[in-house]
Amino acid sequence: MTMIDTYNRLRKTSWSGIWGKRLLSELQYILELSRAEEGKYDEILAAEIDRLDSYVKENGSITKEICETLEKNLTCMAEDAKALTVLLIAHAHIDMNWMWGFNETVSLTVSTFETMLKLMEEYPQFKFSQSQASVYRIVEEYAPYLLPEIRQRIKEGRWEVTASTWVENDKNMSSAESMSRHLLYTRNYLSELLDIDKESLNIDFEPDTFGHAENGPEILTQGGAKYYYHCRGYHKEHIYRWRAPSGAEVLVCREPVWYNDELARYDSLGFVPSFCKEYGITKTMKFYGVGDHGGGPTRKEIEHWMEMQTWPLMPTIQFGTLKEFYESLEEKREQFPVVEQELNYIFSGCYTTQSRIKRANKLGEDRLSEADIADTMADVLVPDYKTPSDIKDAWTKILFNQFHDILPGSGVIGTYQHALGEMQRAMATAQVNTTHAMKEICAKINTDALGIKDKEDYSFGAGVGFGTGDESGYLSGFVSNSYGNNRIMTVFNPTQYPRQECMKVILWDWNGDLTEICAYDADKNEVPVQVIHDPETYWAHKYFTLLMEVKVPAFGYATYVISEKEKTQLDIDWEMFSTTGGMDPRLDEYNDEPIVMENEKVKAVFDPMTMLLTSFTDKESGKELTGKDAGGFRFITENAVNEMTAWRIGPYEKDILLNKTNQVKILKRTDGAICQSVTYELEFETSRIEAEVSLKKNSCVLEFDVKLDWHELGNRTKGIPQLSFRIPASYQTGTYRCIVPGGIIDRSEWAQDVPCLGYMEAVHAEETSLAVMSDCKYGFRGYDNTVSLTLQRAPYDPDPTPDQGEHYMKIGITAVGDKEDLTEKYDRFIHPLYAVSNSVHEGELPLSENLLNVTGNVKVDVLKKAENGDGIIIRLYNLEKEPSEITLSAGRTSVRSAEFTDILEEVAEVIEVADGKVTTEIPAAAHRTIRIRL
Repeated sequence: MTMIDTYNRLRKTSWSGIWGKRLLSELQYILELSRAEEGKYDEILAAEIDRLDSYVKENGSITKEICETLEKNLTCMAEDAKALTVLLIAHAHIDMNWMWGFNETVSLTVSTFETMLKLMEEYPQFKFSQSQASVYRIVEEYAPYLLPEIRQRIKEGRWEVTASTWVENDKNMSSAESMSRHLLYTRNYLSELLDIDKESLNIDFEPDTFGHAENGPEILTQGGAKYYYHCRGYHKEHIYRWRAPSGAEVLVCREPVWYNDELARYDSLGFVPSFCKEYGITKTMKFYGVGDHGGGPTRKEIEHWMEMQTWPLMPTIQFGTLKEFYESLEEKREQFPVVEQELNYIFSGCYTTQSRIKRANKLGEDRLSEADIADTMADVLVPDYKTPSDIKDAWTKILFNQFHDILPGSGVIGTYQHALGEMQRAMATAQVNTTHAMKEICAKINTDALGIKDKEDYSFGAGVGFGTGDESGYLSGFVSNSYGNNRIMTVFNPTQYPRQECMKVILWDWNGDLTEICAYDADKNEVPVQVIHDPETYWAHKYFTLLMEVKVPAFGYATYVISEKEKTQLDIDWEMFSTTGGMDPRLDEYNDEPIVMENEKVKAVFDPMTMLLTSFTDKESGKELTGKDAGGFRFITENAVNEMTAWRIGPYEKDILLNKTNQVKILKRTDGAICQSVTYELEFETSRIEAEVSLKKNSCVLEFDVKLDWHELGNRTKGIPQLSFRIPASYQTGTYRCIVPGGIIDRSEWAQDVPCLGYMEAVHAEETSLAVMSDCKYGFRGYDNTVSLTLQRAPYDPDPTPDQGEHYMKIGITAVGDKEDLTEKYDRFIHPLYAVSNSVHEGELPLSENLLNVTGNVKVDVLKKAENGDGIIIRLYNLEKEPSEITLSAGRTSVRSAEFTDILEEVAEVIEVADGKVTTEIPAAAHRTIRIRL
């Protein structure tokens, strides 16, 4: 029997009483120490373990006598044992609303903080670390009496703030702009609240986050974070330099054991010798404290560690902080390995489960970014403009909901009741701010120059509240400001791209002839229009939906007039004489030919019985892009044997193409001059899909507007129902391109859902490719030359009845070229043009204007007013992994000054301005913040 066998047997028979636990824990540690030193102490250890074995056989247990004897006999190891230091880092992992409601989160947070402060009074050695700005906001709001003592403990170096983010957020579905706001708001808020230096907030503590996007280090370093701590999502190195494609890096510690240590275990330090040996360090750390539901360390744990500090054959044990640990690593930074990759994947079901909160997050980010842009435009264009509502408060609501158990969908019913309520409050701010900004700009436009007359009558104010709900994507700006047959529309473009496309316009109380409706731009050029929905009634006012082709500059607006053509024939409706209810009895054009939608850019052909896409051709290249059975809805059953069904997508047991197995009923078909569409319904199990498929003039995107009435439930016996949308490509590919936070990534094929920010392309090298887009979905699968989008799931734990009822989503199928092309197409897809009803009046602003022009292969995340009100902040990132030259120019004036800043908007480098323009270089794959003054 080997020495290890003897030790293991003693562990099983003699792990009882304080002396048995003490000695066996010490032996475990020094056995590992000897192994790390290539058996340096094996001979003496073997002899002493045999001595212990004989003693136990004779006396029946480990006593104080034999413990002290072995400790004395092994004194030769004491110096080496104590040469390694373990920093004990106390923390309380606090999950935001995971298995409970917000009220319980508040209660457990306040109680945890009270407990930690009490323990600090009792134990002068004790130190405590706490992350997440949101828990400090809870204390400020609900228990402000704790703040003076917390500030005092921070000054003493005993309370460590490890917060760089508002919550420990999901790092795959939060956008780059959200991640930037986490850093910006957290550092500004906590430095003021707790009277601490912003520079001290340089640790991003993410113990339980389910994966980490590859551009994380780039965003973190721009926000002042130098160190990263995590547990999940990667299973190789423990201490490493995580490097983004840009070259930016953070120093990372991946938890070697587990971040929650809820029991006072004496044998929890056995990992230390080999861990220190592997990374060439002499100091490591050990997290302890009850977590998830808060709590933190107990008296028992603290006294347990104080007792172990006195044991001779253990490492040097000190109460410490995470900062102390990273500072010790910093000295040896260059010796640690470099990791250059995303740190994924784990819990693939979390990219789809609880789809309402995912839609809330995606649309919340998009609408708030649009509100920032509209607000910035108004601030520049309108003298003395005032923002009506604090957008920072709205953003923090979205950021809170990005917690790694809220956004991923792994919470209970109460989790999402609170989250969706907060999302509504955030959207209220977005809608009020956006509408107010656009209206203030409209009021300053010289529409009198159009030379028309309008009427302000009872239609003024029609449409209040219209289009602001979930089904419309939480938009704004539909209220009528005029009456009569001449209507002025000011169209706003919240993107960096000049746009010429067809958009929806709502007209209220129009009494003219819909067959004679027309539109023209500010230069009186007629533009194409098409009525796509017959008049309907909304709260005593009638409205109809018009499609209008518009041309709007980047980050700007343009003005259009909708009117009625002059009559060229008698105003008689000859169909009034028909007895067939409006149908012409002389013609009947119904047939069973394939349904074709075609414009200048693409041609789509559908099977009329199944509405499956049999062909999708890019006309510029002449390439057929789709394979067999494309554009269909599939009903899948997942095996639920692995449990944790909210977190995991189980192996597929059934995969049914509903468009073939179930009846597809076409409800409406429109063949207009600027839009062709087909609406159909498909019923399955206890659910129903209604999909409007449309192709607009001059667009290469085939759009699916889907309304899903979902009533499927999963259980362990029958499995987990899933609905997906699948597009096979016509060509071979093994590479799938996705938008991820702060960039674009190419991934190899894999039969598992992976996180994408609404976009996956089946890459066709050097040729036009097929891509699938979504306005609110994150779970994509690229495999077997096919892009699949997971739309809905029905797991049963921890929420047994998730997502019942109506859901709305938009899906796009498109042809794309390079990365810039895909980014532009996706930006157009998710950021609509806004049409705002205007009226005739004088003003100082022209009929068309743009705030800013950006050229170069970069993606602008947002324009916003500087936090201190001084200038405009532009946040952008380089799409390519090589430097890109960009130019910034103002539309109506000149750029006076410019500078690179960090995310906190503190100056890093002044940029030269020449002829009112800024030309500079953005490093490869870099994320940058620029401040300009006009």
